Amino acid sequence: MDDYNNFRDLYKEIFKLSEPYVLYGFGSLLEEWKEEIVEVATLDYWETRCLFVEVEVRADSSPETDVCKTEKILQETIEIISSQEVGSQKIGERLPIKGSKMVVEEGDVAKQFPTVLEFFKGRTILVTGATGFLGKVLVEKLLRTTDVDRVYMFFRPKRGQEVKQRMDTFVQSKLFDRLKSEKPGFVSRLTPLRADVSLENAGLSPEDRRRLQEEVNVVFHCAANVRFDQKLKDAVNLNTLGTRRVLQLCEGMTNLLALVHVSTAYCHCDREIVQEVVYPGKHDPHKILDTVAWMPDHILEEITPKIVSGQPNTYAFSKNLSEKLVAEYASKIPMGIARPSIVTGTWKEPMPGWVDNLNGPTGIMIGAGKGVIRSMHCKPNYNGDFMPVDITVNTIIAMAWKIANTR
Repeated sequence: MDDYNNFRDLYKEIFKLSEPYVLYGFGSLLEEWKEEIVEVATLDYWETRCLFVEVEVRADSSPETDVCKTEKILQETIEIISSQEVGSQKIGERLPIKGSKMVVEEGDVAKQFPTVLEFFKGRTILVTGATGFLGKVLVEKLLRTTDVDRVYMFFRPKRGQEVKQRMDTFVQSKLFDRLKSEKPGFVSRLTPLRADVSLENAGLSPEDRRRLQEEVNVVFHCAANVRFDQKLKDAVNLNTLGTRRVLQLCEGMTNLLALVHVSTAYCHCDREIVQEVVYPGKHDPHKILDTVAWMPDHILEEITPKIVSGQPNTYAFSKNLSEKLVAEYASKIPMGIARPSIVTGTWKEPMPGWVDNLNGPTGIMIGAGKGVIRSMHCKPNYNGDFMPVDITVNTIIAMAWKIANTR
């Protein structure tokens, strides 16, 4: 190691990992990384490796694998770091590492739902944005690896197709080939609902709304307009107002155990370091919603650059506002916020490299491979923060389990 600060940062990061929502499922991979962590202990490296941890949802997972083993491995890692030398002095002599205790808060987690599988068994799930890239992989993972009772999905009519037609197209995706072979009757656990979060009451019929509020245990709010060049009114209507409508729906759910709101790592681009908190912003989301509702479009477009100042685009701005709305409901609803970075094709599940679009890095790679893109104007010192979609899905599934066990 070159730098004492690197060890200090790693030490802080390791102890941050004593939070159970990060620990569960990391055991086997951390054992493989132990030596690498000692070799390269910068904060950036550690955070990058954490992005690619697969939180397995599988039949052989257990509290011993997910918690106890991980605690032991992290403690060993700390001891290894303690013995490393910087100059003529051991790190253990410069940092209060030796004798430190890794605290793993099991509490009700082990008593209620020791594993992710046990938590999801027999549960009723609602997924908004199920037809999107992330939503599809989430639905597939839940149906293939857990014994959920039912998955409700929001479908809106699109391009002349009604809900039934869209459902037929949805299950024909190659993504579901493995699921079809392993669990051929999976379609019976899927229920598409005519809904649209950009409409009042999320476009749900009174009967469907009542059914969801009586039956649903876990909500994954993935619906979002991810276009970066959309008008402010469109971005706010779907991403911010749509989130408020989902929160209002969840508030009336009598059996809700967890809501996972999928945000983005880029909704706080104005901050050099982003921690796991909801930051106060310079705009009140309710006032922005009121403004876009009454202000003429041409005036709104004129002042948009000033309103979103500090954010790269209307997408990031609208997701920033959404987090503040979610925080307002934190005392009423068991919830958590996920902030994935740039989500790319699958790493392993259900097949390597699956992707359903040519957006972002996927399009760049294909363009470069075909020889169409020869060069790009970039900033060489910036990091490309990419996260495989199956890792993202595993993480938010584990988040739901963690939320339910701590509220």
